[in-house]
Amino acid sequence: EIVLFWKGETVEHDEEILTLPAARPEFMNLSEAEVRKVIDDDPWQCNPITGEVTRLVVQCMTRFKAHFGQPGYVPPRILRIEARCPIEKVAVLMLVSFIEAEAGLVTVQ
Repeated sequence: EIVLFWKGETVEHDEEILTLPAARPEFMNLSEAEVRKVIDDDPWQCNPITGEVTRLVVQCMTRFKAHFGQPGYVPPRILRIEARCPIEKVAVLMLVSFIEAEAGLVTVQ
């Protein structure tokens, strides 16, 4: 499926897309369930997996803020973040949950 944005552009040809930093190779084959279990069991982030998720979230947030810190029009397509593996997906979902909570769109429990 190709998603079209303004002026007929596609995500595949969009150089401004917010790209997530790549997960380190040793974490790319973990399942989403494995990543979430480690996060739930390790609230103090003493595990390399939780450290990797934290690294991805922080780098993604830094890039996100950099895009929105620039003056001018910000196209909606900039909000599309593509995860390439389960640990990246978990990081993106955590970031989205944080942004929604900060915006008052959801209640964090």
